[in-house]
Amino acid sequence: MYIFLMSLMSVGTSWAGRGDKAAVTETLELWTQATDARDADAVAALFRPDAVQAITMGDKAMSLPTDVYVQMIRDGKVGGDDTELDVHAVSVHGALATALTTRTTKALTMHTAVVLERDGDRWLVVSATVKAESKP
Repeated sequence: MYIFLMSLMSVGTSWAGRGDKAAVTETLELWTQATDARDADAVAALFRPDAVQAITMGDKAMSLPTDVYVQMIRDGKVGGDDTELDVHAVSVHGALATALTTRTTKALTMHTAVVLERDGDRWLVVSATVKAESKP
């Protein structure tokens, strides 16, 4: 329990007294930064354990549970990029929030719709639908 709480504190996921939209945006920024740094523990702390990403790229589609995503980061298969994040919209609906983002790396552009859930004074990713496009 202590290690888990320290992990949450280290990635800055506590936003007591801050606006919900700003807190959701910060969660998205931390997700991007942690993935770029290949910090699997920090990424895991930002996701519900049962969260799933649905990813399409061309005519291929895959469902990526959080545990698989985190392991891919640990194995160096995901992350390590210098990603630019644009948060286009954030909408808060009580304990749920939605966000539309574009993440751009040297090789990919990823258009993402994210659902987040309030967990105390922080926001956790519940699901993400990602349309990934290779750059020419």
